[in-house]
Formats: sequence, C-alpha cells, structure tokens
Amino acid sequence: MNNQNFNNQTKESEVKGQNAYRPSAELNESKNGRSPLFLNSNFKETAGGGSGRERPSPQSSKSKGKLSPACISDIFSNGSNENERMEYLVVNEGVCRVKRDFKVSEDELLLCGGGGGRKGPVLTFSRKSRRNLMIKLAEMKRLFEFWQDFTFADDIMENLSIKERAKLSSKILKAFKLWLERQGYKIQGVWKREWRPRLSGALTGQYVPHYHFLFLIEGISEKEYFDIAKLFAHKWVEFTGTGEYTKALRVALHHKSYRLIKSRKQANQYISDRKYISKNGKFVSNESIGRNWGYLGEPEFSESEKFYLYMPEMVLLRRILRRFVRKNKSGFRKLISKKYKRFFVFIERPTIHKVLEWIAQSQMNRAVEGVPF
Repeated sequence: MNNQNFNNQTKESEVKGQNAYRPSAELNESKNGRSPLFLNSNFKETAGGGSGRERPSPQSSKSKGKLSPACISDIFSNGSNENERMEYLVVNEGVCRVKRDFKVSEDELLLCGGGGGRKGPVLTFSRKSRRNLMIKLAEMKRLFEFWQDFTFADDIMENLSIKERAKLSSKILKAFKLWLERQGYKIQGVWKREWRPRLSGALTGQYVPHYHFLFLIEGISEKEYFDIAKLFAHKWVEFTGTGEYTKALRVALHHKSYRLIKSRKQANQYISDRKYISKNGKFVSNESIGRNWGYLGEPEFSESEKFYLYMPEMVLLRRILRRFVRKNKSGFRKLISKKYKRFFVFIERPTIHKVLEWIAQSQMNRAVEGVPF
C-alpha cells in the first residue's frame, strides 16, 4: 500500500507542470454523476491513474472565503483510493469521534465483534455506561435547560435490600413518567439514578438511590421552569407514598434541588459525577441495581456527519484535537497521537467545522495564517 501511494505521488509530481495549476472545465464536472458543490473540486484523477488532490490555481487561492459545511463534506468524502482512507471522523452537535473501518488484529475482532446475548446483573455505574451517557448528551439536538433532583424518604426505604430499593425506585419512576405523558408535557430529557450513603436520619450510612432529571419542555420560559419544578416536586412526593410528607416535600422544594442549565459543559459536569467518585470511590453492589440512566420522553438527536480523511489530514487533525484535552490528561493526549486509535473529544460542531476548514485550506495550499482558534 505504501509503495503504491508513493508511486502515485511521484507520478503526480511529474505532471504537476501540465495539470496541477491549470484551471480546467473538468473541475466543474462530477465523475460519479453528482453536481459539484464549489468551483475548485478538491479531487482530480491524475495522469498516473491514482487519485490525488489537485492544487488550486493562483487565481482561486486568492479567495479566502469560508467554506460551508456542505463544501467541507464534499472535500473529505470523495476520493477512490480507500487504502488511504481507513479512518474517518463522525461529528455530532457536541462531540466528535475518530473511528476506523477495520480491526487491528484477530484478537480485537473476537473481543469487539459479535455482541448480543443475555447481560449479567448491573452492579455499579460503570465507566463505559458513564461514557455512553455523556456521549448521548453531547449528541442531543437541543441543549437541556433544567435540572431537578428527586429523593426518597427514609420510611419507604427502611428494611429493604439494595435490590428491593432499586425495584421500588424504578416502579415510582415509571409511574411518574406515565403521569408526565398523560399530562401532555412535551418533555425531552434523561434521568440518572445515583446511590449515596445517607449522612443523617434512620438510614445513616446505608446506600439509598435518588434521581437526577435533565430536561427541556417546549414553549417554557425560565420563570415557568421553576413553577413546573415545584409542581413536579409535589407529585413526586405523592407517588413515593411516604408517611413523612411534609419533611420529604421540604427536601424536594429546597433551592438546591433544581436549577437552570446554561451549557453542555455544565450538564456533563453534573451528570459525570467524577468529582464525587474521585473522593469517595464508586458504589459497587452485591445485588443488581438495575439501569443507571434512561430517557424522558423522546429526545431529538442531531444528525451526524461523516468525513473520510487521508492519512496526512488525520495526522493534522489529531495534533489539533490534542489542544482541546487538558494537559493533566497526558495518557489520553498520547492516545490521540497514536495511529488508528479510536477516541472521542467533546467539542462543538461549529468548532470542528472550523478545524476541518483550516485543514482543507492547508492541504489545498491556500494562504492560511496559523490555526484560527
């Protein structure tokens, strides 16, 4: 594969004076029947039969207009030599992922392939589950606007095992979600169940579940969110069936039990729970605790974009994405630099579009002045 690429590049350089800088009508034609998205198409078949990037004419290089996402998609989605495009980038609203079209080894194929089968009992909120939750949050089409906590009084969790507490909390959650649906709330969100030892009361030191809701409701102002949060708090306490109604309601209506969400980063910090785990360790049960998170209503997910990149472009992309990782994450920064390693980075879609635009311009030998971010 390397020898073939080298030969293609050599042959392309030999005809550079004839074809590379000459504006041609072929640039406006699509060989696969698709109409071009912009004047200077980035791919052109070379005299040597290979597929390479044609350098733009001096006249076209003077125009420094920004490329639209459609143009960027056209740049990084064409080409015929698939051996050079074994890695690709998937872009969503708040996360981008680098993937590959092959397995590195037979061992990895056995470990990663297949799937299916009956799952074992869930004993903890695993690292993989936390990662999947955070990725799903970043893939949401719209930012969640409100956060609310729901707890359980001591009297309804007393004398119950971990498994029984998990089942009871799931039953109450199901009833509450059904009430939301029947009331006609157009709610989109996620719920997360956490287990914490009680710091006071009859269950001091025992692990008891509670829920976090992240959601948005169409047509609701910020002030109305707080009014609805109070209604939700009353209904939740009613569904729990506690005999300590007044005390439980006071906890549910506490000002720290609900708040507005201003950004995706804030939502990820709330939901990841990394700060607490780093101090106290994660909860691991001997009994099944059920699902740790799920959806409220039917959240809308953003459409994903897929970009195939050549090897030099992927190397440049990896170098740039390292800048978005904190310096104390040295292990992850090294992983990003490794060839064919899969990873994801939380980064907004407009930002990654700027990155891809800069890479496209640099690879097309346009005049660019540093990385513009």
